Amino acid sequence: MARTLSQKLQEALHSCHGRQGMILFDFLDLLGPVGSAGLTLFFSIPFLFFAWIPGLNTVLAALIFIAGIRIALNKPIWLPKTIGHRKISGDKVAHHLVKWVKFFKKIEKTIHPRGTLYEHSPFLQTFNGFVLSLCGFFLFLTLSPMANFLQGLVVFLLSIAILEEDLFLMLGAYIVLIFKIVLLFLPNAPAVT
Repeated sequence: MARTLSQKLQEALHSCHGRQGMILFDFLDLLGPVGSAGLTLFFSIPFLFFAWIPGLNTVLAALIFIAGIRIALNKPIWLPKTIGHRKISGDKVAHHLVKWVKFFKKIEKTIHPRGTLYEHSPFLQTFNGFVLSLCGFFLFLTLSPMANFLQGLVVFLLSIAILEEDLFLMLGAYIVLIFKIVLLFLPNAPAVT
């Protein structure tokens, strides 16, 4: 049965509660690909508002690319060992997760698991990871905020769809991606290509 993001975070919350010798890698293992999709969602936001900060946009695009690969491989977020082995308080993490669970429960009235294909299809998770990576690669290459909007929108929609296992939103992301590809091959295409 498909689970909402709030349910997944609730499970992580229970696993963190009372753990004293917890390291950051332990927490990332609990999140799995959900953690990477959360990062791609967060990193895509500047591209939606045509924000152009030289250097930062390149870093964000590279991080989206790496996170997409991690999702495709069904791996947690990659971190250097020096950071990943830092001890964290399981109780503090659980305390913060409570707030996120409440937040996602509110938005899950609109965005929630629809369709059961995603949970039964490892191929779809791999495909979505590679789509995110491809968008991250094109965001990395493009030097115009206008030209980055559609790729950023694909990353944003697909990240939410992965987090909530929402096939309708996933299809929406694919439609935007197809629209972007069509625009690339049209002569005299507008600046958003």
